[in-house]
Amino acid sequence: VLRIPATGTARKIGKTAIGMVALAAMLKRTELFPLEAMESAISRFQKPDIARLNRQALAAGSGLID
Repeated sequence: VLRIPATGTARKIGKTAIGMVALAAMLKRTELFPLEAMESAISRFQKPDIARLNRQALAAGSGLID
């Protein structure tokens, strides 16, 4: 079990960002696949405003892991 301040981190970005914050932390911790691949998918398949928010959440969530 890994405890991270996902809720507090997401509040700084936007209330819908919590899932991406948690996912980014999990991806960085497990190295399931590169964060760059997730960022690329976000940019490619999401609308620009949503993609911007999710890229910020991705960076914030991955930043929670040493």
